[in-house]
Amino acid sequence: MTGIRPAILWPWQLLGEVIQTWQINPLARFHIIITLGGYLLILLLFIRQWQYLRPSYRAYSLVILLFSVLLFCMYYGTLPIMSAFRHAYSAFPVFIFVHKMKFSKRQQLMIVGLGTLLFAIMMYGYSLEIWVP
Repeated sequence: MTGIRPAILWPWQLLGEVIQTWQINPLARFHIIITLGGYLLILLLFIRQWQYLRPSYRAYSLVILLFSVLLFCMYYGTLPIMSAFRHAYSAFPVFIFVHKMKFSKRQQLMIVGLGTLLFAIMMYGYSLEIWVP
């Protein structure tokens, strides 16, 4: 698929496009890593927090994550999976019980440090307009 024409692809076709973009465009690799990593993190949190969520939060999060998979499959030809993480982030109930997870002080500092580093990297990329397709 080339050009900038909208298309709806099956997930395996879109992953093929991601791999092709990864190989052809080395500048898109960082964006793909951040997007897929964030999406997988939210998906893993949803699986981990399933037993603690109220049924209404489960249903809401499940619908949002399924909807984000459908939007994940929409491809406009510039960068595949461009907004998958943003749509999956709307499933906020998966974050409710994160505070109940037991982390040592060292792990807490590492999590805060990593979050701060990623925030700084994204702000730097935004200021340089790196992610503008």
